Amino acid sequence: MGWIKTMLAEFGQADSQRMDWYGWVTNQCGHLLIGLVLTWLGIMAGLSLASAAGWVLAAYVAKEWRDIRAGGGIGDSLTDVGFVGCGILMALVQWQQSIWGFLVVMTVAGILALHGIRKRILRQTQLP
Repeated sequence: MGWIKTMLAEFGQADSQRMDWYGWVTNQCGHLLIGLVLTWLGIMAGLSLASAAGWVLAAYVAKEWRDIRAGGGIGDSLTDVGFVGCGILMALVQWQQSIWGFLVVMTVAGILALHGIRKRILRQTQLP
């Protein structure tokens, strides 16, 4: 069970993966899933759509605020919250069974992901 302790300790570490586009995009996929799964759990526990979304967003903003205070970057925290927000929206549009809403959320998440990937690849190629 030592691996669980190690994994949980890593959750508390802010890291923007500045030079690792693949690590960054997989990390952001994880943030999207956090928003999706936690919102679904809130809905299944009996919260309204708005309450579930609000609780997940508030909890994640609090987590990122702690990361900023511990020395993490504001841009990284805003990006993480953005992807969690995409996951929350994805849960809500799935609950409403809206294919167009799903496509819009996926497009926004895709654009955010491509921007972050491009930024990291350009940073890598500018190294001496």
